[in-house]
Amino acid sequence: MKIKFCQILFIILFLQIISCNKEILGPNQNQIIGIWKWAFTVPEIHNSDDDRLTPENTGIQELLVYNSDSTWLQYQNDQLTDSGTYTTGHGSYAQWEGGYTYEYDSIVYYKNGILSNKPIDFYDILADTLVFCICVKGQIINDPIPGGLKLYIKQH
Repeated sequence: MKIKFCQILFIILFLQIISCNKEILGPNQNQIIGIWKWAFTVPEIHNSDDDRLTPENTGIQELLVYNSDSTWLQYQNDQLTDSGTYTTGHGSYAQWEGGYTYEYDSIVYYKNGILSNKPIDFYDILADTLVFCICVKGQIINDPIPGGLKLYIKQH
């Protein structure tokens, strides 16, 4: 039986919570504020740990900055590559009436008041780790996982 990548990710995150007693933070916008350094990306089609993209094997150092005034900045190799404003949200859905309700947190990005090229990210925060993935908050998606998984570590 093939286990889906997102199911494995969910199990790993659950085990981290239990073993490290890390607290999962809620959707409060204050928790996203700060500087986040890119740690790695697991691509959409993932066969092994060798598939991971990292700063070491890509030559890209990336920082995301979320400010309290709802502005955000993205830097790659110390160069500003994107910026704008953002809003955070929290939502839920059920695949059918009476079914399990899945919850999610999201960030919507804007440039000059208009949705940007990067319109929305689904995310979760586990202590000092920011996880972008459509599969967070218990959302198990059929494979392949759209966009893969991207992790950042909080710097400040």
